[in-house]
Amino acid sequence: GPLAYGTYESGRVMIEKGLTIPYSFVQEDCDALREIIAETGANIVLSSDWRLVYPIDSMNAILSYYGVPPKIIDRTDSYKAKMSSPGSMDRAYQIMKWVENNNVSNWVAIDDYDLSYFFLESGYDHNFVHVRGDNNKDKSVSLQSVKQTVINLLNTNYGIF
Repeated sequence: GPLAYGTYESGRVMIEKGLTIPYSFVQEDCDALREIIAETGANIVLSSDWRLVYPIDSMNAILSYYGVPPKIIDRTDSYKAKMSSPGSMDRAYQIMKWVENNNVSNWVAIDDYDLSYFFLESGYDHNFVHVRGDNNKDKSVSLQSVKQTVINLLNTNYGIF
């Protein structure tokens, strides 16, 4: 999500023969993710809707195309938090369920949806970083600030989503 925020009108991008994505990723955001991985050794578990469309090897190829190491190791399942729960609640629940099912204690979730309420309610408020998209008029949280926050969290023994 955060890697392709606001690029929905940019047009299709051919990653390699047989692999095309519907719109581009934001190179600056991909560069930040690459730096996070380089400084922390983090792996990625995909929780965005992209996980429903592309298999992990294709997602790793997409990341590689944008200069990000192919570090996706898994993706979350499509659990519903409640029968009529909103998508943002489901996303947070799916991440927490993956963490629980895989007995992971060190992680950080990064999303352009503000999932902070759901993580706070579950006691995981220190495991979530909200990224505002490029076409959000409020630029109060810079990419550099988000990147440094994530690196600091990961370097205190967290993993990454």
